[in-house]
Amino acid sequence: MIPDSNMNPVIIVGPHRSGTSMLSRIVERHGVFLGARKDENNESKFFIKINEMLLREAGATWDNPESSLDYYQCKDVIERLSGAVKRQLEGLGSVEYWGKLLPVRNSVRWGWKDPRNTFTLPVWLELFPNAKVVLANRNILDVASSLNVRAKAAEPRLGLVSSLVGNSYVSMGQRCLSFDRAMEVAVEYARQAVCLKKICGDQLYEIKYETLCRAENISGLFEFLELPCGPEVVDHVAAFFDSDKVYRFKDALPECDVEVAMNKFNLDKDGYYAG
Repeated sequence: MIPDSNMNPVIIVGPHRSGTSMLSRIVERHGVFLGARKDENNESKFFIKINEMLLREAGATWDNPESSLDYYQCKDVIERLSGAVKRQLEGLGSVEYWGKLLPVRNSVRWGWKDPRNTFTLPVWLELFPNAKVVLANRNILDVASSLNVRAKAAEPRLGLVSSLVGNSYVSMGQRCLSFDRAMEVAVEYARQAVCLKKICGDQLYEIKYETLCRAENISGLFEFLELPCGPEVVDHVAAFFDSDKVYRFKDALPECDVEVAMNKFNLDKDGYYAG
């Protein structure tokens, strides 16, 4: 059940562990509905299922996403998948997303956050060509380090989870169990983010984790989303922001490993993909 075309969605993209959850909670607090049923990462369960389906169609998963790139180059594929997604959006299952707001959906600013959007965005833009895309970004070393820590913490549960739910979206990403492989995942998302910026142009607003709480960045984001922004908004964002997570890799990784990773993966001095 898709809202009228004048209510285009806000689609939050960006690598896992890049601040997408924090960013989503900020915009949600200030007027963008992101779903009635969400997981612990503030991701709509309804849209996670759709994105997982789209990745499976391409032989990909969130932590092995690159096979989707060539797959989504085919116009016939995009048209077929967008048709399948539209049927899901128009079906009764969308109540999981809308909840009690279903009757008034045509008057609601809406959207969803899911790092998988970084790769499935071509399908979503086929359905919503005027969507506003927000890219959350973060230096790759911090992204990889956080992915690695999360995967190791979840490792004892992975076998049980797999036996219970198969290839469900709850996987923490076996590929990220080593830091080097987590770096590969982070770089794949970073490369795709660069491509999205070129494809989307003014339709995309990028905000970097390290400078998120600067007043000019918040006002720019809210202007892009056409949301009201005053001094109280900047104060609210500052309260969300955890400065201890900025460049955390400097404490977590030996300096020699940092230098090797920056050279191997072509990172700039701030730890971002240099292209």
